[in-house]
Amino acid sequence: MINKKWFGIKIIIFALILVISACSSSNTNSSSSSNSESEGEETKELVKWKHGIVSAKADSGFILMAKEKDYFKKHGVEVEFMEFEGDATMIQALIAGELDSMEANPAASINAINKGAKLKFIGSTMPGMPYALYTNSEIKSFKDLEGKIVGISKPGALPEIIVKAMLMEEGLDPASVTFVNAGGDVQRYQALMGGKVDAIASASEFVPQAEKDGINVLGYAADIVPMYPRFVIVSSEKALTEKPDAAAGFLAGEMEGLTYALNNRDEAIKLAAKTIDVPEDNVRINSIYDEVKEKGYLSPKSEIPVDRIEWLQDFLFELGSIEKKVDLNTVIDESFRKKALEMAEIE
Repeated sequence: MINKKWFGIKIIIFALILVISACSSSNTNSSSSSNSESEGEETKELVKWKHGIVSAKADSGFILMAKEKDYFKKHGVEVEFMEFEGDATMIQALIAGELDSMEANPAASINAINKGAKLKFIGSTMPGMPYALYTNSEIKSFKDLEGKIVGISKPGALPEIIVKAMLMEEGLDPASVTFVNAGGDVQRYQALMGGKVDAIASASEFVPQAEKDGINVLGYAADIVPMYPRFVIVSSEKALTEKPDAAAGFLAGEMEGLTYALNNRDEAIKLAAKTIDVPEDNVRINSIYDEVKEKGYLSPKSEIPVDRIEWLQDFLFELGSIEKKVDLNTVIDESFRKKALEMAEIE
């Protein structure tokens, strides 16, 4: 009797062990499945996107904030910023497929499109132009520039074209000056200080330092040629066709980065200081931040400045830099920006 009773108890215990094991296995599998799904979401492959910019300078607290805050990754894009001395060389890299997009003055892009390049304007970051014309202390007026040497980065790039625009607006023939290559913004400023050139066009970040260095600020681009655009975002048709979601994600990240930089001055200044390796109280990065914000040079929603691009194309045609005008409706694509606006968390 006792053996039979003990035998029955053992059967019950064995059955309970099986039930507990089954539950444990189910929970483990469920947990494992849940973890796998979670890991899958976390390790979702980011789409690579190469973006060209002109050598980072004092305004980099705006331009690079999206990458600093990981806004691109938030939208599924891994962005690599590639720096160039000027937009003339950057456009060559875009056409060659070495870049997916670039952020530059649209003059080089208009020229390339005229020659058959398959490019689209898809957005903008800084359509306003924080640029100035600097000269040695002996030059007091635009008339004094005749016969002088002007330092530029590359032929056809912004520093040359904007000087020509300012000269023509002041009634002077661009052929009355001699243009020579003098490097990027900092190098051109140093060349002017060293007497190697008589004038340069460069970012207005140098204005606060100019007087101390004996440099004259002859005029501001925003005053003399107010329609001249600075930065628009240009992409190749190939990149847009192959990676349309990445293009929208890139623009969404840019929007959030610019918005954050505008609302967080200290962090933008800190990023700019780190990028160009200067102290956070550096006058260049502080003055350019305030100028850009106060004068509304940025486009946090990446609006494409169609009127400015049209003005520039008319000027390039008048200058003889392009043989014909393109129909801008065929090279401006708002679709990626519209999608980005739905993705971006901005007001």
